[in-house]
Amino acid sequence: MTNKIIETIERFEMLSHGDAVAVGFSGGADSVCLLHFLSRIRDRYAILLKAVHINHGIRGTEAKRDEEFARVFCKKNDIELEVFAFDVPSLAKENGIGLEECGRRIRYETFESVGCDKIAVAHTASDNAETVLFNLSRGCGTKGIAGIPPKRGKIIRPLINLTREDVERYCAYYGLEFVNDSSNSSLDYSRNKIRHLIVPVLKEINLSFEKNVSTFCEIVSRENCFLDSNVEKLLIDSFENGGYSKSKLLNADEALLYRAIGRILEENDIDADSVTVELCVHALNVSTSVQLKKDLFFDASGTIVFFRSAPVSFKSWKVEASLGKTQTPFGIFELKKLPVSDIPLEKRDNAFDFEKINPSELVFRSRKESDRFSDPVRKVSKSVKKLFIESKIPSHLRNAVPILSCGDEIVWIKGFRCDSKYSINSQTRTAVIIEEKENEQDD
Repeated sequence: MTNKIIETIERFEMLSHGDAVAVGFSGGADSVCLLHFLSRIRDRYAILLKAVHINHGIRGTEAKRDEEFARVFCKKNDIELEVFAFDVPSLAKENGIGLEECGRRIRYETFESVGCDKIAVAHTASDNAETVLFNLSRGCGTKGIAGIPPKRGKIIRPLINLTREDVERYCAYYGLEFVNDSSNSSLDYSRNKIRHLIVPVLKEINLSFEKNVSTFCEIVSRENCFLDSNVEKLLIDSFENGGYSKSKLLNADEALLYRAIGRILEENDIDADSVTVELCVHALNVSTSVQLKKDLFFDASGTIVFFRSAPVSFKSWKVEASLGKTQTPFGIFELKKLPVSDIPLEKRDNAFDFEKINPSELVFRSRKESDRFSDPVRKVSKSVKKLFIESKIPSHLRNAVPILSCGDEIVWIKGFRCDSKYSINSQTRTAVIIEEKENEQDD
């Protein structure tokens, strides 16, 4: 067991000669094991140890008991101790966050404040497995299922490859006492439900469940590093005029695109949960914007993707169209005349019957109040205004949706399909396909 901890420390280069190490010390079995082990090897690395105990102001007399235990343990083992007390319930309420999250922030801010080279915390393989399950239950990407990293910046986790049973065996071997937090047995907390109800069942299926989760996390972490390095290249390459080139983002592999959007959101202090990322990717694909906060929009309506504090309304516009390429304020569109047999089935939503139009009357334009659209698939006809409302296109962006019309009649709407009057049918011999091209500046 001791060798396993040393192997973890050496493999992840957790300690350097002469490091000052702050150790999170609650008095529970995990932190007792960690602090005791580091005190045993402090001469090997010439490290200076400082235990940090935090009273969160939640458990009353039990917390006082833990503090006294920490003082006695550190005095007995000749370890410097600093004790801090906070009213976490009041701070959580004041900041509008949960108790668990507030406590976590307080702990790491306190660890940082003691001015050490490394911060050692006692997370184990059991904690890691519970975290992965918790993140999966909330809906997460590969970053969430990568679990708890062995090392991140100054933070090190020497026990990350030990299970809770390993820790308890260590304490028993060295005759180490520890305190138990009564809240750990309460099923009022989600993590405790996972620990007491779910993990035991999974360990019945495979006794090595926690070890296997750790192996899985290592694999995912390696793959995340590869993806992150490629996302970094994508964001550097696509950065333009204070934002990101929409065409370069959309040309990227889908896995990189989603991760890049997540990174962009995080860099702007926005929670990159799967729903928000999906909304932003959709906005990219249909050239619209998404309101992320009261005063913040993810704007993908133009050629550059960026954040803005308020929506921009677009004026009405009109551009004469012809076969070949046509530049509009909202993209370049090419009309190509082909035998209908040359147009793949999956592209026929964006193709119309050439014999039903007058080429000289073709126009790309924004919507009009009188516009109506007849859907050939759904067999319904409705006003374009209602269509846009049902499709949740924000009012300030509706003029940014290109429409191809012949005279006053709609032929096609970007993001939808051709009107039933002009769509391809069994009698169509010659068709025109509408394709959006990259902006000339990106060619």
